[in-house]
Amino acid sequence: MAKSDDITIRFALNRSEGPPPLKSEFSEVELTDLRSCLALSICWEPQQMGKEAAARICSVEFLYDGITRFNGEEFGYWFEEGVDELCGYPAPIIRFKLDCKVDPGDFARALFGTSLRLLTSSMHECGADPFFAEDHNGYTSALTHRQRDRWIAYLGAGGVLCGKTFVFPDGMSEGGHLLPAIEFSGVPKG
Repeated sequence: MAKSDDITIRFALNRSEGPPPLKSEFSEVELTDLRSCLALSICWEPQQMGKEAAARICSVEFLYDGITRFNGEEFGYWFEEGVDELCGYPAPIIRFKLDCKVDPGDFARALFGTSLRLLTSSMHECGADPFFAEDHNGYTSALTHRQRDRWIAYLGAGGVLCGKTFVFPDGMSEGGHLLPAIEFSGVPKG
């Protein structure tokens, strides 16, 4: 892939160590909208890009929140009828605009630590650690522009194309940025 300042990443955030919280650990509000107890930590480590480490992320556009289930896909988060365990895995698709052109593969590696944190109110009250979904298998990847456009069409047809954009005039801070899922989900583009 050629260098670009417009890079779309499809994250594949699998379960981390330990079991996910059970349905019984979610409040009624959290069960109604799982986004209320989820947050995405975009882990930005530009030093992983070597000589392109001076690049800055200027904006982040959520094409897909990674949480909403649609078309029977295996990604997203949901509870099956009669099952107490959380199903699926989050797979957000995020378009990044940068202040200079970089290698998309190097850029994806600089975001490798990105994770989704799940913390229910009951977990918080008892002092339990959050459950994290992370990419331990290296499935996160940069999409070509053609792949991105196919995903946009597919997400649009499924009614889950988000389009929520966050702008960082001075560049996203190194180390990352925590975004509560309620802020980037459920905002249909149109």
